[in-house]
Amino acid sequence: MTSSGALIQPSHSSATSELPMLDDTIGDSFDRTVAAHHDRDALVDRGSGRRWTYSELAVDVDVVASGLLGLGVGKGVEAARNLLRE
Repeated sequence: MTSSGALIQPSHSSATSELPMLDDTIGDSFDRTVAAHHDRDALVDRGSGRRWTYSELAVDVDVVASGLLGLGVGKGVEAARNLLRE
């Protein structure tokens, strides 16, 4: 679905830099982090005290990605969301 790349084609761009580019995606990096730290806290909402482990966050990421795919967001489509802080 998302980070596993089942429905999304990985993409990256080339750039000039003194440092070599990594040949993986944000999803690849996220998958490695989930595998290594699946039961550790990934996010904590201090206001409510709600906590997400990396495994729980991965499930929510897949839900959001599936929704975006269902709306037609895919390869070549830019999508962004700006959330206001209260």
